[in-house]
Amino acid sequence: MPGRTHSLRKFLAIACAVAAMSGLQAETRHVSPDGSDTGPGSEKSPWRTIQRGLDRLNPGDTLMVHAGTYQGPAEIRKPGTMKKRITIRGLEGASIKSPADAPAVVVPGTSWITWEGFSVAGEIAVSGNPEGLVVSANRLRGEGTGCGIRLANARSALIERNMVSGFEQGIVVAGSGVIVRNNIVRQNSRAGIVLGNLHPALDTLVRNNTAVANGGSPDAAGGLWIRYARNPTIENNIIVSGPGRRLFTAEGDDLGDRFLHNLYFSPSGAEGAVFCRSGKMETGFVMIRLATRDPGAVFADPVFSDATASLHRSSPAIDVSPAQPFPGEKDFLGRPRRAGLGTDAGAVEFEHATGLRREGTELVHQNNPVRLRGVGIGDPVLERRSESLSHYEVLRQKWNANVVRISVHSYVWRNAELFGGRAGVLDQIRREIGTATRAGLFVILDWHITGWPDGFSRPPDPGEPAGFHDSSFALACDFWNEASRVFGKNGLVAFEIWNEPVRGPNNWQPEAAEWRLLRPFWERLIAIIRRNSDNLIIVAGGSWAYSMKGIRDLPPSDPNIAFSWHVYAGKENNDEARWAAAFDNLSKDFPVIVSEWGFEETGAPYFKGGVEDFGAKFATNWLEGRDLHWVAWCWHSEIKPAMLRPDWTTPTPFGAFVKSLLRLNPVSEPPNPKFLFAPAALPPASRPDFLR
Repeated sequence: MPGRTHSLRKFLAIACAVAAMSGLQAETRHVSPDGSDTGPGSEKSPWRTIQRGLDRLNPGDTLMVHAGTYQGPAEIRKPGTMKKRITIRGLEGASIKSPADAPAVVVPGTSWITWEGFSVAGEIAVSGNPEGLVVSANRLRGEGTGCGIRLANARSALIERNMVSGFEQGIVVAGSGVIVRNNIVRQNSRAGIVLGNLHPALDTLVRNNTAVANGGSPDAAGGLWIRYARNPTIENNIIVSGPGRRLFTAEGDDLGDRFLHNLYFSPSGAEGAVFCRSGKMETGFVMIRLATRDPGAVFADPVFSDATASLHRSSPAIDVSPAQPFPGEKDFLGRPRRAGLGTDAGAVEFEHATGLRREGTELVHQNNPVRLRGVGIGDPVLERRSESLSHYEVLRQKWNANVVRISVHSYVWRNAELFGGRAGVLDQIRREIGTATRAGLFVILDWHITGWPDGFSRPPDPGEPAGFHDSSFALACDFWNEASRVFGKNGLVAFEIWNEPVRGPNNWQPEAAEWRLLRPFWERLIAIIRRNSDNLIIVAGGSWAYSMKGIRDLPPSDPNIAFSWHVYAGKENNDEARWAAAFDNLSKDFPVIVSEWGFEETGAPYFKGGVEDFGAKFATNWLEGRDLHWVAWCWHSEIKPAMLRPDWTTPTPFGAFVKSLLRLNPVSEPPNPKFLFAPAALPPASRPDFLR
């Protein structure tokens, strides 16, 4: 559709130019009900009437109108210029009312004017041929007659974020290059938005508006009236029919391909939806799609949550369109557009809760359920300092991971001066997290300690320095205070507060009593993090993060919590009944992330195993069979069990298994439906090698 592309580029240029016009201001003047028109119009000595202020403004000036009710009409007689526009801004509580049978605000062809922020009882009437006009963030109410906002023949005007109700016609535009976006028009008796009047509307963009209950009788035009227009673009709007049942009216027969991703609803249902084309009434949503040639059209109840037409979290209008907003564009409520994976239909963008979070037993991001599947990569300071940051792109694009687990050893934090100080350590972590999230990955930041808070510490392995597994609880508190402060505003990062709680070297059997001992420590760490961040927190049970016993009886007090579980080949002799006893069905109440699992055929006894005796069974019956989130350990060439050969490219048998598992469940946005990892469900050609 080359014509549409050209028009949108033009609209984008207009919008950017209009936004830039507000930048240069000369003087700021003030109006207040307790002021005097004989004063200088300063903040301390304001004028009393809006008209006095309008008559004294010069190009570049701004008039601040303070709370109060002012009598109209207010007539804007002086123009601004492209580089020095005049702005009239109503502060909270500023309202203007029209006299009988007259507009409240009159703009007689004056260019480069912004009128914003007022409550208006009456009409804003624009005559002549103004250029660069902005009418923004006003609330207009009528008494059943006239128009709310009426443009006679404007050029490059912007009508946005207004609420217009109670008129005969809500917003009427004529002229060229007019943008009508993010407005709410409701309960206007004849029509909500009208294109063309005495003059045509040329290249008009009608985008992200909500038109509700317009058209009070069967012969009324409805939410949208394309009366006298050429090349309009009608995109991402919500149109809900009024008492007259008509959704929209088009005077021409051919609507072209200018309708895109609009959402319609009528209480009469899809088959009872009514519209008018070239004087002929047509019925049914199927006919709407045929007439508008809109492949993204939706018929559904938009499910508003309040009087400002905010969308409920179940609304089908959320993320309905792939269209990008204009730079700096805001919705009706002044929030940035495109908060989620797409642009919402209508005037109000759904305000997604920020970041990865728990909802019941699910993890959710931007209102969509998320299933975490990925790998652990080790400590960026000790184990990845010389490795390429391009690995994150490989994991996202080649392995189809959607999460990485980045670990920090307590030794690094205790001895930060060896690694450039704490600022240097945090900078290294920041680089890794930033690269990972830019690649499209979630991140689990893991305090990688094996031991008990202020108790047992795992002895160092050969080659590791003394105190490598320092289980000081004060050190953990100190780290999480700093880490949550630095990374706590990035909602893509989850905090795993303690890797593997272990009471002693032989602490292999799950015990319910361990949770009661651990919980007070975790509550203190959670409280420290919550001073800085609302991010998801991941906590572990005892016995090497294997025992979930006792958690459901006494869960943490914080609502945004998930649990980690660690299982390696050979654990409990691969007895699934014993796994189940330790797991204690915790996923029935909380999200569970298997944040470490793995095997190696020639490895140490505590992870020695292969595909057949551990991998396939654990993946089929647990990771996928129970819809668990998972992070395999470790995507490294040296840390065991390793997924990579020394060339950092060729997978080991364990790595090939993990890669096949990830590629079998490709990661996309929004997340794919859950896939049950069952061999019988796959055609042979698509099964990974270990299942053929």
